[in-house]
Amino acid sequence: MNEDVLKDLVNSALLAGFEVPNDALQLQILEPGLDTHLTPALPYGFSAVYIFEHDEGVLKVGHCGLNCTPCFQSRHYGFAFPSTLARSLMNYEEWNHLYNEDTVGNWIKENTTRYNIYIPASYRNYFRYFAEAFFILKFSPKFERNGN
Repeated sequence: MNEDVLKDLVNSALLAGFEVPNDALQLQILEPGLDTHLTPALPYGFSAVYIFEHDEGVLKVGHCGLNCTPCFQSRHYGFAFPSTLARSLMNYEEWNHLYNEDTVGNWIKENTTRYNIYIPASYRNYFRYFAEAFFILKFSPKFERNGN
């Protein structure tokens, strides 16, 4: 995942008739590690699409709307919601010996890179949904509801 992938997203949106200036989207990369994979608050005036990547590829793609900082910061590291990366990892028999319910959130932080793509509020929900679908199609995440 890099700036070129964001350009692909912008070009795909243009094919659909939606113009997004190249500098409108912001990419933030959270490297693996307990002291580097620290999800900040969702910036005011932005929604986001986020991607969790592991050595074996993309694990999960998700999105958060405006004013959803708690969801943005913590959703996939625990079990408070039905569809989380933590829950998917606990159900994945090939890896679930690496962590338990108490440690899976830290395992995610230590072993995945998280990419946050910030989207200005002026682009509304449709573009956020489009961006999430674009990344799901591009990366075929291991733990999507309709995937593996």
